Amino acid sequence: PPSTKPYIRFGNTVPSANHVDAVVTQGNVSYTWSNYGFGEFSHWVEVFADGDGVIEIFESKNGTRGDKLMTKTIYLPPGPLVIVTRDLWPPHSPWNVETIAASYIPSTDKMSGVRLFNLSPDTPSAGLKGDGKVLVDNVKYSIGSSWAPLQPYSTTFTAFDDISKKVLCNDTFVPPPTPFVFTNFLIGLQNSTDKVYKTRFVPLIDAPEH
Repeated sequence: PPSTKPYIRFGNTVPSANHVDAVVTQGNVSYTWSNYGFGEFSHWVEVFADGDGVIEIFESKNGTRGDKLMTKTIYLPPGPLVIVTRDLWPPHSPWNVETIAASYIPSTDKMSGVRLFNLSPDTPSAGLKGDGKVLVDNVKYSIGSSWAPLQPYSTTFTAFDDISKKVLCNDTFVPPPTPFVFTNFLIGLQNSTDKVYKTRFVPLIDAPEH
């Protein structure tokens, strides 16, 4: 990715059957992510410049744009940035949009790396294990951990609630090889009665700084 321009990915992490359109505007430049459901993340987009922009979130009904739900001014820094809708439906205030830096300094020791970003609304604090070993802990809601080094081999990752010690979700996959690292986004509701919205991982590779 370029180090002088914003490099943006959008995701919807509101545990709901409702879909959203997200529109980011900066001067006369605009980009739209259309009809994103729970747990859907976009590819990277490079159309903006370093500076402030405005994001608008609309309800999307069967692919047709509905009511505007909220507006927020956000800073678009140079480098990779993930923008997500968060918390519960409907997103109605600036609190419901989170901007997440997704850049890092590549490792020189042939190790991969992982961090946990807690976007589970009913999980005040979470931790992450890899093959039973605690990698990061005490990750508050809407906050990300530092990157924990690990070998790029098949690993079973487990998220757990810091208070109850309850297992929230687990998955097995292979971390990306050096120099890449990835973020395990923890989304969903641990107390949901609908399995569609139960806590789960969305693992996405971050983009290195140059």
